[in-house]
Amino acid sequence: MRRPVVKNISALIDAALPQSAAVVRRSLFTAYEEVLAAIDPFLITRKQLQINGSALCTAGHTFALDSYRRISVIGAGKAGAGMAAAIEELLGERLYDGCINVSDRCDYDLKKLETRLAGHPLPDAAGVAGAHRILEIAAAAERDDLLICLISGGGSSLLPLPSAPLTLSDKQLTTSLLLRSGASISEMNTVRKHISAIKGGQLARKAWPATLLNLVLSDVLHDPLDFIASGPTVADSTTFSDALAVVEKYDLSDKVPPVVIDRLLQGTAGRIADTPKPGDSCFDRVFNQVIASNLLAKRLLAEKLRQLGFAVDLLAAPVAGPVDVAGVFFVEALRGLAARRSEGRRVALVAGGELTLEIQGAGRGGRNQHLALTLLEALRAYKGAIFAALSTDGIDGPTDASGAFVDASVIENADRLGLGPGDFLQRCDSYEFFRQTGGLVCTGYTGGNLNDLFVLMLT
Repeated sequence: MRRPVVKNISALIDAALPQSAAVVRRSLFTAYEEVLAAIDPFLITRKQLQINGSALCTAGHTFALDSYRRISVIGAGKAGAGMAAAIEELLGERLYDGCINVSDRCDYDLKKLETRLAGHPLPDAAGVAGAHRILEIAAAAERDDLLICLISGGGSSLLPLPSAPLTLSDKQLTTSLLLRSGASISEMNTVRKHISAIKGGQLARKAWPATLLNLVLSDVLHDPLDFIASGPTVADSTTFSDALAVVEKYDLSDKVPPVVIDRLLQGTAGRIADTPKPGDSCFDRVFNQVIASNLLAKRLLAEKLRQLGFAVDLLAAPVAGPVDVAGVFFVEALRGLAARRSEGRRVALVAGGELTLEIQGAGRGGRNQHLALTLLEALRAYKGAIFAALSTDGIDGPTDASGAFVDASVIENADRLGLGPGDFLQRCDSYEFFRQTGGLVCTGYTGGNLNDLFVLMLT
């Protein structure tokens, strides 16, 4: 188990900074590091499951382990390695076998459970091979077997199994176009489910009639089970018609491979069976449990900042939608915080969620960096203001940054270098802006994923 840290912390807490700025930065990034440590998937999974005698107990479910012939583990996601290690430690010799597709090397010494590295955010051949193995384990399960499925963010890319006659390259191109379009995760996964042979409840169909316990670390706002990792073990609420509507909404009909359009049209016309829906008997022995979500992460961050002396407002509702719309929201929130600061208190707003960003240029960046950059000019007007947008998986877009922040020193560096946000925003090149001005936050891959965290502070 590893404890994530901000790798460039020494550069962020530079000796040349005014002491007050260094103190605030240290407070922010210390709190962020402590949250990442607290939401480690291994720790979360171990806290949510217990062995009581010969029974496996979760919140609301109990499984008599001695009644099962075999216990196997399957799944996919960025948090898969930590979750798998927790299950293996808990169950020990009771485990028969298992396979998990993950996006990074496994730092755990697993004895019975296999982890396979697969591509993210674009699916790859290793992911397909792992998906075949996972499907094989599920298909071999019988009525007196228990399957434990571990699902976390990134699972849609990490568990690719294109429906024939689609190929992996068809799936890769479609995924790439959706990622750049600005489509929401729910919209992307609606399409993914309908060009897959394993998503949208199809893994559960293959596992029937075994008992299936589905443990989920949610990276989708409001925790809709059939959209998290495209719901491989959950009844699908969407249809072929819905998937086709997403493709048309983002003008992708002439860009995705023709075989994708043909499949969606065939399905809409009823010539291809849709994914299993609520009420299907294949879900009669499926038990679902969300063991953590973004709500946990932002609550922890709010508590850490309170311990550091801030008066903190926690935004319960998730922040979602286009980055530009979120930027307007945070500008309004900044005005509200400024009124509270007049009472002489250090104040902060903590929020969480996941935004969408339509990629327009050839630059590098991610939604968090882009959001931070949209707020730079507004922050300029408030002394002691700092805004940070940070991921919990350590990855923001196709970069090595977790996100970015803006404070007075970042603004001063930009002014000294003659850099304005306009051109960088237009070509979606926020990474380069913050690389030059010192606003990047880099943790490396954390092994977890509970969406993004947003912090607005006035000191």
